[in-house]
Amino acid sequence: MSGKLRTLTAGEHTSGGLSERVAAVSTLAMFLGYLTFTRAGYAGSGSAGAGSSEADSAAPAAAGLVDVAATVEAAAAASEGGPLAWALPWVVRYLWFLPWDAEAVRAPYFRCLLARLAALHGSAELQPQQAHFSLAAFCLRSVLDDFAERVGPDIMPTAPGSSGSSSSSAGGATCPALSSLAAVDGLLDSRFLHLCCPTLEHSRQLFAASGGGGGGLQQQQQARRVKKIRPTAPSGAAAARTALQGGVAAALQQDASRDLLRLQLQRAFLEQYSTDEHKVKLRDVVDYVSDILAYNAASSAASAQLLPAGDAIAAQLKEAAAAVAAESQQQHQQARETGGEEAAAPSMLHPSVRLYLEALAEQLIAAHTTNVLQAAQADAEERIRATAVQAMAALTAPELGAAVIGTAASVVAEAAASAVQQRLRSQVPSAVRRTATEQLQYLLAAAARESKTPRQSAPPAP
Repeated sequence: MSGKLRTLTAGEHTSGGLSERVAAVSTLAMFLGYLTFTRAGYAGSGSAGAGSSEADSAAPAAAGLVDVAATVEAAAAASEGGPLAWALPWVVRYLWFLPWDAEAVRAPYFRCLLARLAALHGSAELQPQQAHFSLAAFCLRSVLDDFAERVGPDIMPTAPGSSGSSSSSAGGATCPALSSLAAVDGLLDSRFLHLCCPTLEHSRQLFAASGGGGGGLQQQQQARRVKKIRPTAPSGAAAARTALQGGVAAALQQDASRDLLRLQLQRAFLEQYSTDEHKVKLRDVVDYVSDILAYNAASSAASAQLLPAGDAIAAQLKEAAAAVAAESQQQHQQARETGGEEAAAPSMLHPSVRLYLEALAEQLIAAHTTNVLQAAQADAEERIRATAVQAMAALTAPELGAAVIGTAASVVAEAAASAVQQRLRSQVPSAVRRTATEQLQYLLAAAARESKTPRQSAPPAP
């Protein structure tokens, strides 16, 4: 094992182009599997009997969008080991989110596929104790180990022969492709490990750091120069943790992990079409279109909602001022009719009236800010959905295909919606407050002009 790790650490294999293609296919397969098993994309029937002929005939439909079982069987039956070495990583990545879909796990199609993968996992050619255990077998074993740990023994049966037995007959039946894996060793490089076998790549790095690759001493010296800082929890963190119930905290953690995973998949998808081989990088186009759509949608939606909100605030302030003036005039008239001491009606500029109107303006600001934010966000998202596909289709090469352009448009719509939300939250509250303040000042200024105008005295009573 140390000899194989030393060979991988030496970096003697240089076929980066093939590794990049395998990594690209694996990334797309993982993204497709995420859409298939996490968004009700599975179209199979999990209730069909194991012996039903309908379930067997509907195998491609039960697979979702890709008939991965046929791919595995064709690669395993090949006379060379290359097809299996290149197909198995992306097949495993496609099934990475299978445990999230209980219906797909129970389907006969996927049960047979998992049993086939378990048989490959336990085959004699992939057992480390075998004399003919090659570098390619090492990589495939790492891929299957990661997948088996991911799904667990309840979904994927334990590979017979993976328990560490030294018997040469351990494992399931062999296949022609496994017998020819040694011929693939020269095509594997560090990029293949980094992109397709992360666990094995981590072991290779640890082996190199320990001195097995020749550069461990220098890395250890660099590591000793780094000052270790122990993170400390902020004050009140324990109280905040206990304030959350167990179920709510678990749900929030799962949502956050899925959001992070979705962002990672989107970033990996864009990177596949943003290499030096592409004249126009898809990542740059997506960033540009999302920024433009977010700015235009936020500006248009905010303008459309702020105008009626300003009119409503002005009308409510005028109505409140008129009610105060009418009440004051009525009290003044009653005082005159009873023959009591005549008191002057309170003016709109009286401090108590000003405080009342200012408090009312604050209530109107809070209410209309919430309403404008909700309406503007919905309006902006509708504008983005209506123009994202058209914008991406106009700015990208048609050779990418409808699937790639449509996926990029969905990434644009999601990024633009997030940017719109931030832009509206930073602009709408201040705009509503500015409008309400202007309306209040206009109302007070009109009252001041009215108070300066001499009123005609009423004629004396006969």
